[in-house]
Amino acid sequence: MKPLSPKKFAERKKKLRKIKQVSKWPKKLTPKGQPGQIVVELTVSECTWLGGTVAYWPHCGDTLMKCVGPSGREMCIHEIK
Repeated sequence: MKPLSPKKFAERKKKLRKIKQVSKWPKKLTPKGQPGQIVVELTVSECTWLGGTVAYWPHCGDTLMKCVGPSGREMCIHEIK
């Protein structure tokens, strides 16, 4: 696999932010969810690509993990991969 250039890396990150609607993620997850909360399929590796950190959250389905983005917005992790 050929390494990514800094430009390609930035492009991939920008595209992923748009696809995963990071700007619409809630500022904080709540156990009951939030009205109008969006749901996106998000993996651990995508969270990392977005510059986020993975944290334990008992209310995130089967994975029990959430992604906390660099802006502080949060989204449940859908799949571990």
